[in-house]
Amino acid sequence: MLFRSKESVPTDVGAVELRLYTATAGNTALNISVCDYGAKAAAVDPDVILAGVEKGAIDNWKAKVISEKKITLGSYQGLEVVASNDSMRFSLRYYMVGGVLYQTMVVSPVAEDFPDTKRFLDSFQLIPHPAT
Repeated sequence: MLFRSKESVPTDVGAVELRLYTATAGNTALNISVCDYGAKAAAVDPDVILAGVEKGAIDNWKAKVISEKKITLGSYQGLEVVASNDSMRFSLRYYMVGGVLYQTMVVSPVAEDFPDTKRFLDSFQLIPHPAT
């Protein structure tokens, strides 16, 4: 199944629109989200935004971080996080591209590791906009 949703999310730079795309594979959810923070965020250190997004997610899920590391997607900074709570495992990659946050995430039951997690997370690419 494929789900799409749109919601307003409060942030330090004001409310922003979050677009979430979710597909399911058995008990696992595969997510891509896009959140445009705007020009104000483009001037902020991406590490600061990524750390804030990670903290918000971990607090919201009442999860504990298992691992985290800085990553890149081309020339863009990112953060890879694996966390879990009592019932779910979260494997995430966040990327800041100017003022836009992209998130890829696999959510699966703790007892059911999704075998294609790395493949899904590795499949994310940015497609260049054609010159106008």
